[in-house]
Amino acid sequence: MKTPLQELLEYESELTNTFDSDARVAIALLYYVRVFLKEKIVKEQPYKDVNRVEVIQHSDPYNGRAYANYNAKDVEVQLQDDDKTLKIFLR
Repeated sequence: MKTPLQELLEYESELTNTFDSDARVAIALLYYVRVFLKEKIVKEQPYKDVNRVEVIQHSDPYNGRAYANYNAKDVEVQLQDDDKTLKIFLR
């Protein structure tokens, strides 16, 4: 059984081959998360094996990695503010 993250990454790969712009891929991914994965993603989810965290921004000024930490520890993801805010906590 695939994790929600594995499903999302697989879907992103399919979308990248389908759409001609990163913006369309991002919009489709957000829709997919909201509609299909919302119930699978726990509001507070620890990821004990994760040691790399990247935030990708597909707009100026970054157009790529806005943040990267390749020595992350104790990574936890939380949805807050009525599921309008995604927070990533790490050491």
